[in-house]
Amino acid sequence: MTERILKVYLIRHGQTTCNVGGVHQGWGPIRLTALGKEQAKRARDKLSGEIFEKYYCSDLLRTRQTAEIVFPEIYHGGGFIFDENLREIDTGAYFGRSPAELTSLFGAEYDRRRRIMDLGPYGTESSEHLKSRVRRFMKRLEADAEAHQPEKLAVVTHGGIIRTFALLASGLPEELVERLPAGALRLNIGNCTVSIFDYSKAKGWSIDSIGI
Repeated sequence: MTERILKVYLIRHGQTTCNVGGVHQGWGPIRLTALGKEQAKRARDKLSGEIFEKYYCSDLLRTRQTAEIVFPEIYHGGGFIFDENLREIDTGAYFGRSPAELTSLFGAEYDRRRRIMDLGPYGTESSEHLKSRVRRFMKRLEADAEAHQPEKLAVVTHGGIIRTFALLASGLPEELVERLPAGALRLNIGNCTVSIFDYSKAKGWSIDSIGI
């Protein structure tokens, strides 16, 4: 008997005003740009033939706007499950400030840590906390997969969450994953791209594709 595989489609939000400005956006109430809305429409067209059993979304504004465009009937029908664990990494007081400005204040070590999402020493959400949030969400999907056996789920979220998800699903030894920062894998995840992950009870998580 072939084991059932759960496929999880993680969709990054469309371009935002902070993306354009090149500044930290964290948990801020950031809106999509006109291009971001167009990107979401293209994602809607790309996914139009897919059938999903459940829909999850970060509760931040930019992901809500993206979800509304990509899956309008589901969104307006109240079919989305909003989960705070899907929020982008919290950059705290650095919201709206540019990496260049902060590198000038804190030096090259800040810039190195920013690139791997390990800015806890500078007062932001720690890499360990971010990984724990993503693990909680993955455990939620695992429990749902075993209880209800869905085949395909849609998740509208953020680039940092997808990078962390990829690390946790990478198949690397657990002791190594524990030591690595959340953004250790250098991945290209553009706005409104789709990254697909597989889960089975026997084999756990694996990466199907990233940023397509």
